[in-house]
Amino acid sequence: MKLSMLALIAAAGSLTIFGTIFAGSLGAEPPPMSKAAIDALFKQGNFKDAYDGCRVSALDLKTDQGDVDHALRQGLQCLMNLGRDAEADGFLEAVVAAWKDDGRVLTSAAECYLDHLQHFGVIV
Repeated sequence: MKLSMLALIAAAGSLTIFGTIFAGSLGAEPPPMSKAAIDALFKQGNFKDAYDGCRVSALDLKTDQGDVDHALRQGLQCLMNLGRDAEADGFLEAVVAAWKDDGRVLTSAAECYLDHLQHFGVIV
């Protein structure tokens, strides 16, 4: 009886540790993809993966500002192609929050608000 109880406790403890490690790895952001890899996904019509790459690249402060501009515009195009227009504002706001001290990226975001978003009303 005691041996089976110890085995059960050991199994539960192992599952808890494994689950914690696995859950921690799910929350980690993947490394940014190269601009060429994102462009290739976009050209293949794989808009979901291309958007995911654009989002990671646009929010990474190590990315060159010109590449952030490209990722921002292409990410918005991916969302439009996926029919996920409602997520565009959240994407733009996240980029603006991440790059709040960079005028070039903020200018790109402002241009995206003007040129790449639909400006139609919505009935709620």
